[in-house]
Parts: sequence; C-alpha cells; structure tokens
Amino acid sequence: MSFRRYAALTILTLAAVAALTGCGKSSSTTAPTTLAATPPAAPTNLSGLYNASTQKDYLIWTASTSPGVANYEVWQYSGDPAAGNSGSLVGTVASSLSFLALPTPTQNLTFYYRMRSLDASSTPSAFSATVSIQRHGAVAVTDPGTGDPSGDPVTPGVH
Repeated sequence: MSFRRYAALTILTLAAVAALTGCGKSSSTTAPTTLAATPPAAPTNLSGLYNASTQKDYLIWTASTSPGVANYEVWQYSGDPAAGNSGSLVGTVASSLSFLALPTPTQNLTFYYRMRSLDASSTPSAFSATVSIQRHGAVAVTDPGTGDPSGDPVTPGVH
C-alpha cells in the first residue's frame, strides 16, 4: 500500500473514532424525556335504560378497570361511527359515576354512543364498544285548563 493511501486511510479512521467517541453518553444535565403514560382502559358494557316515571333516557356502563381514571367522555353519533359518521361530545362525567341522564331529543330517534376514560393527565383510552339506543322524545302535554292536546312539548328533567 502506498504511503498516501495509508495516510488517507489513517486519517479517515481517526476521524471516525473521534466522531464516535462519547456515543451513548450524555453530558447534558437535564433529565431524559419520559414516555407518555399508558392510557387507561375504556369503560365496558354500555347500554341504554329508559325510566318511564321520569321520562328520561340514561346511558349506563361498567367502570374502567384501570386505576387513576378521573373522568369519562360520552360521545353521541347520529349514525354508526364504524361507518365513518362523526360524533359530538355530550358530556364529561366523574369516574365515581356509572350513568348519565341523556338530553331529551325532540322526537324518538336512534343514537349511537361510545365512551372513553381519561386519567388525571387527560390521557384518553381507546373508545369503548358502540351501543345504539332508541331515544324517547319530548312528550306533548295536554293543557289541564282547556284540555287542549296540542300543548307545548315538555322536556322533563334537566341535564
């Protein structure tokens, strides 16, 4: 091997060693970045319940099995979310509850619901399974003074 070739190879080797010196070591005094928390498990067993005496629809569920769940988000869809329909957040419920009184629609309709758990850092779980609920609309009340059956619709209860 010629001297020039040997010198060039030596210089390249020394440059590579210098570039790799300290690899895997850090001179930084800041703490390493931590990974995001593991998301909590979603609630399960979503179902609908209608209370005829209060004329209210309720969404009920089984609590998440994950420790540290702070809240649940309840999402409502006019069409099945599996078909790509978008939804809206109906409410956020404390983790100590396992039901939500649903707002009364103006007519009998089917809505789809799914939920997710949130931990104290608002890390969301995956969505729960979807449940479809046949909702009960507002009831027209007969005016007791006149017997007029075309009274204003009444929405019992407050959400």
